[in-house]
Amino acid sequence: LVPLNFLDVGTGTGILSIVAHKLGFGYVEAIDNDEDAVRVAQENLSDNKSSQVKVSATPIANLQNSFDVIVSNILLETHLELSPQYRRLLKPGGILILAGLLGGQVYEVTQSLMNHHFIPQQKYILQEWAALSFTLR
Repeated sequence: LVPLNFLDVGTGTGILSIVAHKLGFGYVEAIDNDEDAVRVAQENLSDNKSSQVKVSATPIANLQNSFDVIVSNILLETHLELSPQYRRLLKPGGILILAGLLGGQVYEVTQSLMNHHFIPQQKYILQEWAALSFTLR
């Protein structure tokens, strides 16, 4: 079995990266543009015996690895801005999971990602929040 690579964009507390590590992803990387979030994530990763996760304030444009799974729980405008980076970093057959969206934003983000050759897969709505998954064409 080839271990899968996981990227957490806008990691915040690092919880998604901790889960990815505990689930057995081979390589887990977490990035956030907020230095305080990076510090908190590092503390949480250490507290949860997940120190192998690479966490940094590295801009997404500077990442060179490709990933099997990319998760991003950030605001609509940032998802739209990062669409080309998601496409560049996601491996063929990989999965992109986006959250932090309001239900009324689903159409806009889906159209934007389809323009970047993503294929919508699943949509989850809970109260006013939405999460979406995509693969690449």
